[in-house]
Amino acid sequence: MEDYLFDTPIWLLIVLGAAGLLFLWGGFFRGERKDKLLGGVGIALLLIGGTLFVLSRVVETDKEQVVRRSRELVASLEAKDWPTLTEHLTPTAEVIHGGQPFCTGRDEILDKAKYYMNLAGNPTLKVSKVEPHVTTGNTYTTEVSVYVQTEKGPQLVVTDVTWKKDGKIWSAQEINVKQIGVQPGTK
Repeated sequence: MEDYLFDTPIWLLIVLGAAGLLFLWGGFFRGERKDKLLGGVGIALLLIGGTLFVLSRVVETDKEQVVRRSRELVASLEAKDWPTLTEHLTPTAEVIHGGQPFCTGRDEILDKAKYYMNLAGNPTLKVSKVEPHVTTGNTYTTEVSVYVQTEKGPQLVVTDVTWKKDGKIWSAQEINVKQIGVQPGTK
């Protein structure tokens, strides 16, 4: 229900707007016979559609927040903005690669991120997909696909980032690297 209220699909807004305009026209502007009830239904549908549109633009849902924070996490890594990267990780965050812990703790993640970003030079990171999934009430997992452009060419990196809500802020608890080093267009 929250998705329809705060993240209203565009098709629903179009249906409400079109139906509202049809009822409004049929009630107030069609010929000599005017039907105030039909016109009132049209106004009500337009008001409902307008309210849903405003709510979906003003209120950021949990799903929208984890998608935004996933993009910010990648952007902070590309910009080598270490304070922002720190804000996006929980103190006990970990990176999993090949089913084994690669980094445990925010400080170790930052150290390795700095090391590998300096080793790669100035790579360009382009997010191609962020797909959120609810795991439990206060955790989300986003599948994040990123193209990493280095001197060696573009490489695809796919991760599952598990986000945990602490108060009103979503922070990355676990980054599971699912795929690394595959060139775009190959399988």
